[in-house]
Amino acid sequence: MKMIGTKFRYSYADANPLWEVKSRKGNLYSCYIVDCPDYSGVTKCFSAAEIRSQQNWDRNLNALMNDHDKYYANLKVGQVVHYHNAFGAYVRCEVVRDGVENKLKPIALVGDWSVHSLPRRERNGSIYYGTYASDIINGHLFTPSYTCIYEVNPSKYKHSDPRKLKAIDLSVPEMTEGEKVIATGWKRIEAIKALTDPYKILADIRNTY
Repeated sequence: MKMIGTKFRYSYADANPLWEVKSRKGNLYSCYIVDCPDYSGVTKCFSAAEIRSQQNWDRNLNALMNDHDKYYANLKVGQVVHYHNAFGAYVRCEVVRDGVENKLKPIALVGDWSVHSLPRRERNGSIYYGTYASDIINGHLFTPSYTCIYEVNPSKYKHSDPRKLKAIDLSVPEMTEGEKVIATGWKRIEAIKALTDPYKILADIRNTY
């Protein structure tokens, strides 16, 4: 395989620049960055095996992205699919059209979600919703990797079939009168803490003067 002139991507600092093989030095190849002005002139030596490995990685990544795009392009508006978050916890989603793209709109949580990930009332009376419950409430759209969609390959999942599971109730009960009294107390304590927080005091001074 001719190596001189070969191009491949390899991470450097905070970038993922394109490198080109410039010359050979023994068993190594001197390469330089060709598409990142911030690191123009940077050179590095790679072995032939490293270069081929990076090229294979690039090909696999491009293939994955192509399959990802094809999957979303072929979805039907109104279709329901399930995104696997982790450990049997799924987000039930409806396919919607956003401009020229198909995206997923979370509509329910199903499966094995921990109590810490579900909406709950804090001691001061406010409600913590968690990421995905908030996404459902706010109508947030997303396009997670198609490899995490249950319907793409159900056989790889060992959990319950999310298509047959009931949606988790995300509502939070209203506080009792006693709980309201306690919540008011916690709000006052938090207000006092804010008044004695040195960082807040310094911030208020900076904003005032």
